[in-house]
Amino acid sequence: MQRRMTAHEFRVLVRQAFTNGGSIERAWRAVLLSDPCIYCGAIAENLDHILPASLRGNDDWENRAPTCVRCNSMRGNIGLLLWLNALHITGDAQAAKSLAFSWRRQFAESLGIRFDTSVKG
Repeated sequence: MQRRMTAHEFRVLVRQAFTNGGSIERAWRAVLLSDPCIYCGAIAENLDHILPASLRGNDDWENRAPTCVRCNSMRGNIGLLLWLNALHITGDAQAAKSLAFSWRRQFAESLGIRFDTSVKG
């Protein structure tokens, strides 16, 4: 697991992000990526959309969270609460993806909505 940075390390990181013509976006990205993956605690390499872009989530920093490559790709466009619940039950990203996809299918069918099996979760 990645350790949390100290206050001094945080200030240095922000200062470095602003040097040489840096922007607030660059600073925020550096700050977010300094935290571990919010799902598994591994080193974060991506910024995931909390509300997926395919579900009209935006690119604002309030809608972004640090994730590792594996968790980000496994979650796909599954809603955050559905994903976290499935991840908590299974303890594994691959199993969570299958479980969340199954729950989405069951929910859609309970509403009488035809669930498109070609859609990837």
